[in-house]
Amino acid sequence: MRRMLVLLCVGLSILVIGLVRFSPTEQAEPEAEAAAITETNVGDLNAAVLVHGDEMAAVYVYDGKIGLMDAGENIRLSERMLKAFLYQASHLNAARVFDEHEPWREYGLETPYATLILMGKDGTRQRIYIGDQAAYGEGRYVRAEGDERLYLLDGIGAEMMDYGPDDFRDIQIFPSLTTESLSKLTRITIEHGENRLDIRGIQKDGAILFIMEEPFHAALNWQAVTEKLVLPIAAVQKEAYISDAGMEHVDVFRQEDVYTLEMDLDGQRYRIVFAPSPDGQGLYCGRDGEPDIIRIKTESADFLNLTAADLMDGSLYTKKAADVADVTVSGDGFRGTLTLQGHGEQLCSFADQQRFNQAETIRLYRQFTMLPPAQRLDDGAALSRSPLVTLIFSLRDGTEDVVRCIPVSDGYCAVVINDEAAFTTYASAVREIVNTTRALFTPES
Repeated sequence: MRRMLVLLCVGLSILVIGLVRFSPTEQAEPEAEAAAITETNVGDLNAAVLVHGDEMAAVYVYDGKIGLMDAGENIRLSERMLKAFLYQASHLNAARVFDEHEPWREYGLETPYATLILMGKDGTRQRIYIGDQAAYGEGRYVRAEGDERLYLLDGIGAEMMDYGPDDFRDIQIFPSLTTESLSKLTRITIEHGENRLDIRGIQKDGAILFIMEEPFHAALNWQAVTEKLVLPIAAVQKEAYISDAGMEHVDVFRQEDVYTLEMDLDGQRYRIVFAPSPDGQGLYCGRDGEPDIIRIKTESADFLNLTAADLMDGSLYTKKAADVADVTVSGDGFRGTLTLQGHGEQLCSFADQQRFNQAETIRLYRQFTMLPPAQRLDDGAALSRSPLVTLIFSLRDGTEDVVRCIPVSDGYCAVVINDEAAFTTYASAVREIVNTTRALFTPES
């Protein structure tokens, strides 16, 4: 096998000589429907080689095994990705075919962006030249050696024409979250500075229940946790491979502005750390015990900023921020007013000489009104104790709502809205409102 690989390396080196680059301008209009660019039996190939300038990714098949040329012994490769690439390379299908077109240079095909070479076991070589991104839609312009037609390649085939050696690594940062594995999820914790969201998964009668332990104890909406937290975690994708040095050797993970995601799944703990990339173009992330560091899009990790209110069934107070002119929050030793202005994207607020944009205003308002229903208030329950917090909502229609949160037991507070009370909320939820107020406003003198 070693001799075979050596000969294959020599052959690949010869093939790379003479491959050049290019630059594009005009595009053609589509003339025909889909057509095959390559149509080769995978079993008839020795290798599929993709060359970008000085970088080469060569996927080979030998003695029934698949591998990546020049991959180090300690590099963990994804057999699934290798097989997928080999199949796509040998079955490239064009979304459009152009019988008439401008000169090749107008599509970046005189000196191509990349070249794909299919090396057959019979000694044949098939070259596919990859050009510019299409000006409309998605995909790249492509031509095959000896073929005067212009092709438009899109979908996964076009994506794979950007692959380099690092794209074939078996990266194991995020756990596999499936319907089956979800039943074995027992904890999700997100931490950022002093903020902590801790959720436990509990199996009951064949279903999973999500219970929040921090910032306060409460039952969560199963659908909200699944859609806003679990599924986005499962959907995170690598945008770029950064390093195999491990988090302990990458400076960005030593700064304070990092997020930590911990998951207990099927008896195994996953601790994943996210940090802003040095260029501000995304997030670096890595996992304890794994060497790989990747970059992901910042928006794909929006779940890191979820609050308790995002995952609950709602609040006992239901007026929207756009209906409110201001809300005054008061309690033992604290008092402050949040003033709201504008509508839609122009919604903003002011508090203690601070201005907040639309997103910040909505988040603050949700924190002040996070009063999830806990249980129905017992008839005749005594409401003689002083409120932990009182919220006065001055509405834009000139009316006013007064909400008082009165302790009725160690764990619960009655929520009294305009002197009427039917439900309790969690005392820990009320304490979070107190904490938010104390952090936002200057203490009373």
